[in-house]
Amino acid sequence: IIASDMSQDSRWLAEIRQACAENRVTDAKAIYDKAIVALAEDDLTLWLFHLIMGNDEAVVEQLSVYDDPDDLVELANVLNYGTFDVTKFPHLQAYLQRNGVERPPAIKPPYECKI
Repeated sequence: IIASDMSQDSRWLAEIRQACAENRVTDAKAIYDKAIVALAEDDLTLWLFHLIMGNDEAVVEQLSVYDDPDDLVELANVLNYGTFDVTKFPHLQAYLQRNGVERPPAIKPPYECKI
């Protein structure tokens, strides 16, 4: 992935996951620091970097803007991640409950770092 023509954010995600999996926290933090600046306007990608680095507050902050009861489409796009904790987003959680959608509890990424 890193040597591919994939987008820079995809390559950084692969690098940061690998660095965390190998407990190279300093390397992961350097990638994280680059990503949060370069991807400052890309909420729906940036939350993954926060998640991988164990920055749970930043995950919620990054995605809360999309917890809009009148338009949950963007936030619903991250429901395919088992690591996404819907309980942090009350409007989306209420919508899922009203529609009988049950989600298992969110899991922590096995490659999570802590900053």
